[in-house]
Amino acid sequence: MARADATRVGRLLATSLVARLPQAMLGIALLVHGEAVGGSLAAGGLAAGGFALGVGLGGPWWGRRADRLGAARTLLASASLQATALLLTALLPVGSPVWILVACGVAAGLATPPLGPCLRAVLPRLLRDPRVLQRAYGAEASALELTFIAGPAIALGLAAATSTAVVLVMCALVLASATAAYVAQSVVRPGDLPVLRQQPAPSGWAALRSGLRNRRLLAMTSVMGLVGVSFGATEVGVIAASADGSGSHGAAGLLLALWGGGSLVAGAVFTWRSPRASLRLLSGLLCTFALGHLALAPAAADVRLLAVGLVLAGAAIAPTFATVHALAGRAVREARATEAFSWVATATSIGSAVGAALGGVLSQAHATLALTLAGAAGLGTIAVLRLGRDRDELDVVVRVHEGDTVPLPSAVPA
Repeated sequence: MARADATRVGRLLATSLVARLPQAMLGIALLVHGEAVGGSLAAGGLAAGGFALGVGLGGPWWGRRADRLGAARTLLASASLQATALLLTALLPVGSPVWILVACGVAAGLATPPLGPCLRAVLPRLLRDPRVLQRAYGAEASALELTFIAGPAIALGLAAATSTAVVLVMCALVLASATAAYVAQSVVRPGDLPVLRQQPAPSGWAALRSGLRNRRLLAMTSVMGLVGVSFGATEVGVIAASADGSGSHGAAGLLLALWGGGSLVAGAVFTWRSPRASLRLLSGLLCTFALGHLALAPAAADVRLLAVGLVLAGAAIAPTFATVHALAGRAVREARATEAFSWVATATSIGSAVGAALGGVLSQAHATLALTLAGAAGLGTIAVLRLGRDRDELDVVVRVHEGDTVPLPSAVPA
């Protein structure tokens, strides 16, 4: 990779991660703000749930807009709308009806900018070597873990020092400024997708049918939906399992940070090793993911064992994300890559919301049942991948040897 391309990729990755930091903060920020404004944790939970639902529903739509109109206009429009929604939410007075809180959460979620899908869609245009591209996906997945480790802690610390409204205002300002900085990179300006002006991507139900007919993309989306269920159930299960006699969840933050830390370290090693993306690799990673999360429920009786289990369970997360993104990018034409990555992100978001909801219900009966659900969802990913497996179409493996001609990711037909 040329030094100029490396510098450009580094700038894109850095600005994208800063712009996505508010997304890692907003779930907990809306939860505590909803509690402060609505007067109950239930109100905050509904606001945070509405946000997650909005993210899931809006993702593919914004992805199609980016493919059709260009990333720059799409990102600036969505970031402006989300920043406005967050500022309006911050201005809500104490005692506001719960439905207004939920509506604001849904609005903020629907307007979430497709920063991750846009970055992943543009990387193949800069990195033509598949091994280098795989390494970039791994680096992005690992770096993203930092935002999910730091985001909730920043949100809670800032809320304690100031107010929950200040957290939302800060999220809006960081989102708007960092998204503008990302768009300023020349590689994402409008006009970089001339194919779409000749062959417009389908919209509405036609786009949904098109996505469902693509077996390769459907397999990756289904897998990540179940991974999301495991995420949501694990978060709830750890909170429930770490409660002390007074009902405090003081250890939950540290335990979840260890979970993310395991993913961060494994992602760094995965990026360094840079194995070729294939279904065989993904199957192995999903088996590791499932076994690691299945072990959490038996380990929940001892917080030290749970801590070790979370580090090991987290080790499969970033490598799984990197491999899924590489395979999903091969599943469609380059002109529809942003939408494809948006479907994967949407499935993860909706799955996480479902896992958190089911985990909350199960944890009322027993603290470890949510963790059992997390492991079961992990097993489900293996079953879904085997059912949707089509080696002739999906398992496109590019072997790079000295002197080989390397086909471009966009060469794989949709």
